[in-house]
Amino acid sequence: MIRTAALLWFAAFFGATGNAAEKAAPFRYFKTVNNRPSRQEEMLAFELDSDICASTRDRFADLRILDQSGRESPYEIEKSVGTKTEKTRADVASDVLSLKEDGGDIEVRVKLRKDSLSADGLTFAIPLRDYERRVVVYGSEDGQQWSGAITEGLLFDYSRYMDVRNLELRLPANKYREFRIRVENVVQEKESPFLEMTRTKQRGEETQRVERTTIERQPLRIDGIRLWREYDEERAKIEKTTDYAVTDMQVTQDAKLKRTIIQVKSRREPLTRFTLRTSDRNFARSVSVEVPVIEGPRTKWTSVGRSNVMRFSFRSFKKEELTVSFPEQRQTDYRIVIQDDDNPALKIDGVQAAGNTYRAVFLAEPDRSYNVYYGAARVEAPQYEATTVLTAIQRKFEPESVELGKQVANPAFSEGADASLVETLNRPWFLVLAVCVMVLVLGWALFYAGMRVRAADGEAAAAKDVRSE
Repeated sequence: MIRTAALLWFAAFFGATGNAAEKAAPFRYFKTVNNRPSRQEEMLAFELDSDICASTRDRFADLRILDQSGRESPYEIEKSVGTKTEKTRADVASDVLSLKEDGGDIEVRVKLRKDSLSADGLTFAIPLRDYERRVVVYGSEDGQQWSGAITEGLLFDYSRYMDVRNLELRLPANKYREFRIRVENVVQEKESPFLEMTRTKQRGEETQRVERTTIERQPLRIDGIRLWREYDEERAKIEKTTDYAVTDMQVTQDAKLKRTIIQVKSRREPLTRFTLRTSDRNFARSVSVEVPVIEGPRTKWTSVGRSNVMRFSFRSFKKEELTVSFPEQRQTDYRIVIQDDDNPALKIDGVQAAGNTYRAVFLAEPDRSYNVYYGAARVEAPQYEATTVLTAIQRKFEPESVELGKQVANPAFSEGADASLVETLNRPWFLVLAVCVMVLVLGWALFYAGMRVRAADGEAAAAKDVRSE
């Protein structure tokens, strides 16, 4: 009797959570899945936007898809893919017609082969280190009339100071069939890093010391010149990335450590890179991206990515790399640390964030509408078999992409409704309630048992009286 009463009470307590309002109660927000209910089953997909990223936990554990009756629909979360157009280079067949010296310069004449398309640029094969040479390129369509294609090209290698070099020159749009490539000052004189020292001694004592600097003559050896052409190539099934807005940015200077610190805030999107925006030029700096790691009462900043950013702009030569990449992170706060050393701090005009995009794929039943609920503090991640099912179906069918409506505050949201069963059972109010209920049940059972005992005693006494008569 006691067991039956307890089971009935627990069933009454937990059975009430089956309706739609209570299933949605743990989630702060929802968005409508803007699909047109169909008379047949469909496979739908929607991207997890910044609103969802900002309010969900890691791995989107607190995301649910419910239909109008509150029934949960299993889903799979996967990276969004799409087609991407990339620049690809192909060699342009050419022949070297001549090479001649002109004072301290050399001029190489190159002609494209008959069936070759026009060239978009040149790449030089130069095995030397630590040099700088100016290059002028002339182009002609017929080998008679020449015009300046590149007037101030620059080839260089600054390995002595940093890992920076340039071996290619980009041509403007052209129809040239022949090129005259003039490399100026092909033999360069430079001071040797070693000194020659002569000492004069008399009677064991040094009376004179002479130091001489040696000048080295370094000819520029060119192993080859490759002409190339760029074209667009579409690559299918490339993981889709997108730009995300930075919600806040603050720049400070750390004079003691000679570095610039950029504090960046995001909405917990899955970021993989930051790109600096600056108007400065001719610099090369080491940059790292850091994220906060909580260790007890303290917060420690840990580096997750490091790279060198640079921008060079000298005459017609321009080159820049302002992006720092790192493994995917979903954080609210980031730090970008620029090591300035003794250089002037860069003027940071902004930071552009970018990263992966994810989508949820699920099977929509006929004549049903759906909402996606999210933003719960403690609900556990669901365990669906959807990955196996949907992967098999996607081999034959492509999901239909649908949009989500605006974010709406869930009117059914209840603080604490997302507690797990274990958490609920461990809460003091629940334990007190359970004890009270069990005391009532036990009291009622004891009262009922007492009544039965008294009734049995009465019946026994009556039977005894009958026998005595």
